[in-house]
Amino acid sequence: MIKLLLTSIFCFLIAPFIVHSQNITVTGIVKSGHDSENDPPCFSTLLENLSVKQASLLESLPFATVVVKGTSRGVVTDAEGKFSIKAQQGDVLVFTFVGFVTKEVKIKSRSDLGFVVLLQTSPLSSDLPMSYMQTPYSKLGLMEKAYPGYHQYHSWRYRHIYEDQTDFRGYAASAVYGINTSSGILTSKGLQNNGLNHREVFISDALQGKAVGLEIMSKPAIPGAGAWIRLRGPHSIQGNNQPLVVLDGMPINASLVATPFNVTPHQSRLHDLSALQVRKVEIIRGLAGATRWGSFGTNGIIYLTTPEIWPWNYGLHSSPIQVSFKSSFALDVVSKKIPLQKTYGQGQLGISSQYSRESWGDRIAARTGGTDSFITDVNDPNYRGYFESNSGKRYYAIALGGKNAQEIYDPYQAIIQESTTVINSLRITKIIKRVGLELHLEDTQQQGILQNNSDYRRINTDLHIRWIKLRPFPKMRNLSTHLALHHTYGQAVQVSNRLMQYALLAAPDIDINDYEGTYVDPTGARFPRRQRSMVNPLGQQATNDFDTPLWAMQNTPSHNHLHRFIGKFDAVLEDLHQQKLHLTVGYDAYQENRLQSYVPSSTNNRLGGSVQDHLNQGQWFAQLYLQRKRLLLSRTGLYMQWVAGLQFNQSIAKRTSDYSILMLLQDKFSIQNQNLGGYFMAKFIYKKFLFLGITNRLEYDSHLQTTHYPSANLTLHFNESVINERFPSFIDYIRLRVAWGKTGTNLPSYLANRLFNVSNLTFDQDLRPEIVHEVEAGFETRLFKQRLYVGVTIYQNQTTNAIIRESLSGINQLKNAGELTNKGLEAELNLTVFKTKHFNWEMNARYSRNLNQITDLGGRDQIVLDGVSRAAVGQPLGVLYGRKWQRDDAGNLLLSSNGFPQIDSQFQMIGDPNPQFKLAGGSTIRYKNFQLSILFEGSYGGQIWNGTKLEMYRLGTHVDTDHTITLTPAQANLPVYGGTTVAGQYTPQADGSYVVRGRIANFGQNDVLLDETWYRDGLSQVDESFVESASWTRLRELTLSYAFKGKCFRLKTKLHSIRLSLTARNLWIWSRYSGFDPETFYLGFNGQVRGIDYFNLPNTKSYIFTLQITY
Repeated sequence: MIKLLLTSIFCFLIAPFIVHSQNITVTGIVKSGHDSENDPPCFSTLLENLSVKQASLLESLPFATVVVKGTSRGVVTDAEGKFSIKAQQGDVLVFTFVGFVTKEVKIKSRSDLGFVVLLQTSPLSSDLPMSYMQTPYSKLGLMEKAYPGYHQYHSWRYRHIYEDQTDFRGYAASAVYGINTSSGILTSKGLQNNGLNHREVFISDALQGKAVGLEIMSKPAIPGAGAWIRLRGPHSIQGNNQPLVVLDGMPINASLVATPFNVTPHQSRLHDLSALQVRKVEIIRGLAGATRWGSFGTNGIIYLTTPEIWPWNYGLHSSPIQVSFKSSFALDVVSKKIPLQKTYGQGQLGISSQYSRESWGDRIAARTGGTDSFITDVNDPNYRGYFESNSGKRYYAIALGGKNAQEIYDPYQAIIQESTTVINSLRITKIIKRVGLELHLEDTQQQGILQNNSDYRRINTDLHIRWIKLRPFPKMRNLSTHLALHHTYGQAVQVSNRLMQYALLAAPDIDINDYEGTYVDPTGARFPRRQRSMVNPLGQQATNDFDTPLWAMQNTPSHNHLHRFIGKFDAVLEDLHQQKLHLTVGYDAYQENRLQSYVPSSTNNRLGGSVQDHLNQGQWFAQLYLQRKRLLLSRTGLYMQWVAGLQFNQSIAKRTSDYSILMLLQDKFSIQNQNLGGYFMAKFIYKKFLFLGITNRLEYDSHLQTTHYPSANLTLHFNESVINERFPSFIDYIRLRVAWGKTGTNLPSYLANRLFNVSNLTFDQDLRPEIVHEVEAGFETRLFKQRLYVGVTIYQNQTTNAIIRESLSGINQLKNAGELTNKGLEAELNLTVFKTKHFNWEMNARYSRNLNQITDLGGRDQIVLDGVSRAAVGQPLGVLYGRKWQRDDAGNLLLSSNGFPQIDSQFQMIGDPNPQFKLAGGSTIRYKNFQLSILFEGSYGGQIWNGTKLEMYRLGTHVDTDHTITLTPAQANLPVYGGTTVAGQYTPQADGSYVVRGRIANFGQNDVLLDETWYRDGLSQVDESFVESASWTRLRELTLSYAFKGKCFRLKTKLHSIRLSLTARNLWIWSRYSGFDPETFYLGFNGQVRGIDYFNLPNTKSYIFTLQITY
């Protein structure tokens, strides 16, 4: 008992000392690691078992949070990643940093934890401050023992791939990592998540609806045709508003070049590239890229990155050859057809006429049926000879009143078919020690929706050679080079833009087959190779005002042959002090030969002949810059990064057009331009919280004055260490930013504009660049442990000194005379609804609104752009102008004495084609190897002028004109447009009634008859009546895919993976527009006119099946 009592007293006395001994000071250093799907399978395990030497090679992670689990005690690591915290044995320390996997470490007897490595979930995580992303980063050394030199190589690889393509762009760089949402990024993983799985033929189609602020309208029905692309509205009135396209750090030609006379669709140089070769797409809006690219980047930048083959998975050792084969088949069908009237035949005023171009003839169902009555007797005074088609069938003139046949014909069936596209590609990669090789071959064959002469073929060959030398010189970390060679061979056959006009205006009772043959006149003389058309049924005339659709499709093709070469060489030398010297030299050249053929009696060229168009354009690019990635200015946490560089561009464009029309004519010109720019960018970072960027570019252009372009941006980044003290716990980070910039645009590209010859172009001696000032501000946040992202941007830009073309006495002069502004709002939302190991559901939404206004046109009120499209002071660019009905001050129609509206002879604004806002939203669901993604897109507001409907109303082929009415004798005095009455225009029936084609209407005064004279001479003369809503909502994309890639599959098949996918595009469209599709643009001379539909080809919906096999 005494022994027990003494023991208890002893324990009681020493207990405080035991407890005190458990309160220890725990120290350590937090290091950064990286764990992604591209890392070797063993990488995570290796990170957990590093030696002290290996861990020391990893980068320290400053400002990481260390908290004792279950308590409020916590510290933040210093600039070297070190920490010190009071804890007890058995406690659990929780290590966190935004963008890294949270790690828990239990405290045992050891007070010094040594190195604690946190895994980074993604090198492109938008949660990381830009300053950290630009610090030297590596997961060095953990594979050094197995692969000598691995850690040096991977450190270089990270900086080269992720830093070189971003931080030298000034404030635009931060957008890649989320500091500045003026840019959007689609990473290699994001491409799949957003549906860009390289199934589409063209890059422009693949990007539709996938980035905020990006507007793309394409021509899917025309193989190889160009696309209308715009970012944040127009910045030029008559110049180019298409964004710059950059491929792997080199600007490339992505222009639209019209054909002579603008008779066939424009070809786009952007479509020369293979969508399969694009690994990452960055959409850089506004002036974010202006410092790097100067005047070339004023309209924004589409930055394309091709796949990168590096030997890092093999530690600079050789690897086996990897072969990937992909094949896809696409079927396109017309999504909507304009309905045609099938009730009335060729003629006027209800009387059949074989020589009329209108369809206001007799009622087809009222005919007797059977064979027409032809004039075959050579002695008949009305005998006109005959037309003998190539099939041997003879066609004679129809006698007066002899049209008996009741057959009707469908022009859609005659010219439209289902379009098919087949893409086969082969990629071969090989690692040979420090050299990475990749060869990509692709063959694309597309047959358009037209049954003949609508073909496109593109053959792409791409070769990449990457080489790295570690420690090439004393105090040098590494030297790397990249040689990229791209060759494209393309050929296309297209037909006249007027084909749909010929088809939709043809009378329903005209057989458009047997269109070619020989005309035999009454004397027996023969005239071969004549066309039988609607207004020339026997081929009597050697010329035609209206081609037969099949004739136009067969005999007026345009043959295009293209050879394009893009070569680029990169060399990067990096030292041990975080400095890098980067040299890029590239050349982009293409040669395109076009042959537009016309046989005699074609509408486009009545005398026959050809136009041969030869285009040669070459562009040299060189850049040299020096970069310092991290320079410590103060021990308080102030850092600096800077880049200084020189850039040189030289382009030479030559064009020769030979016109063979009875005589030989030639139009030849050559344009050369040089541009030299120097730029400096500096970014100051204070405690990973405050970011200040200052940039300036000095640019010389051979056609314009030397100008400098400054910019600045400021960002506040509230990360976890700040938020935990002042904000609710569900907020992960908040960013506030503001930016200002100035840039300019050089001269418009007159290679693409054939409105005039270069020889009659003069320049104002004091011509200056178009200057664009832009201010933007934004807010970003992530909530609920990275599950919800919200970003909002507002911006305003103003263009001054806009270059405008004036024509005086046949001389075109360029001068600075215009101003325009853009104001906009952009918003993005990304939500992870549910996420487990095997199931993931994500949703996203994008909102864009841009308001454009022209404030000055050099003293003029308006400028004609193309057709009904104009630039007018006080209005957005491209507003629609045309004739309107006369109205009083209250907006009421002014009627004539007989009750019809009256036409105003003055051209006035009739509509605005620019949308009020655009929306896009989608969702992606993944379950194990299945993936289902859906994307909706909508454009709301704006109008479109339906010129197709106007012409169809005028000639009586639209279904709206198919209405028959019986008028009583009492209605014989109803007014008819033109001043007469029903009784004065039509013949009554036996009972005194009138059966006429038309409708009764009342415009506010009295009943009137709307017959063919109204449609021909009244309604179709007023453009206002054919302006419709351009709003639309569509199911842009729906994709279901499955991947075979499990261990069992690989063991049995010896393949790496097989991926199957099925995609539907434009599957459903909702719109009140009565034409084919409101998402269309007119292929005018500048290729950029929106809001005009004048017999544009119909859009299509696509079904795409893709198979990819990787060995």
